[in-house]
Amino acid sequence: MAGTVLSVLAVCLLLLVLRACCRHQFRHRSWLFLGEPPASALDFGPSVIAIAHNGGDTDESLALAIAWDADIVEFDVSFLGGKLDVAHTPPRMTPFFLRALVYRSRRLAECWDALPDGLAVYLDAKIHTGRSARALAMFLQARPGRRVFVGAPNPAFLAYLKRLHPEALTVLSVGRRQHWLARRLEGAWPEIDAVSLSHARLLLPEVVSLCHERGLVVFAGPCNDRDALVDYARCGADAVITDDLRVIGAVSAGRQKRSLTVLSSAQKATMPTGRDRTAASVSSMAGDRYSGLP
Repeated sequence: MAGTVLSVLAVCLLLLVLRACCRHQFRHRSWLFLGEPPASALDFGPSVIAIAHNGGDTDESLALAIAWDADIVEFDVSFLGGKLDVAHTPPRMTPFFLRALVYRSRRLAECWDALPDGLAVYLDAKIHTGRSARALAMFLQARPGRRVFVGAPNPAFLAYLKRLHPEALTVLSVGRRQHWLARRLEGAWPEIDAVSLSHARLLLPEVVSLCHERGLVVFAGPCNDRDALVDYARCGADAVITDDLRVIGAVSAGRQKRSLTVLSSAQKATMPTGRDRTAASVSSMAGDRYSGLP
């Protein structure tokens, strides 16, 4: 009897230790920072918009992103214990049946309720399974009325999500998978609406122009090098992803609150191609927040 009690206590202690370790290792933190004042004005052009990288992962970062007038706030979304959580680094090394016990994070539904009306959201999906796609589609269908982008490095996941929830705007995170960008430009995965390019070798005027000709919106980043971000904007990128609050403020100031629009899939069928459509395609990217502006 005593041995059984000791065994139960040992298991409980082990679970508590595991939970403490996981909470320490995967705890949320604010990545946004206030950079040094720029030596000269940062000119991102009138049509570029700003995305606060990981801006929704904590209450602190969300408040900062809103205060500095970010157009879109990014959330890192994981699928743990059958629920959508806000977590940048899901505990993949923890056995599945123990995750709900040893790991705690904020539910996406809780964070969603704290968002101001009209603020656009970029959901960076960290788990790319059919089950997580179905859960995310059901979540978004139950919460209409907000402009939502869903990004992932897995084109099959994005295509499946788009079929489940056509209103979502899908973003392929290219990273080092340049062959997937090439396949998308060749016509594969028409469900993908935008690409996120993070490497300088891809953020070239000719590549961005080709993406625009294929009807794709181009995100640049995440990046905190201000000179590089300005160069990306000059190459024709429609949006920049950054942690630097001063860059976010500079983008907003440079745009002077022009109307923002990302065309829906139905609208994209009739939109002009090439660089002529860039200003129009960026319209309403941030949703109703700027609908009354000139």
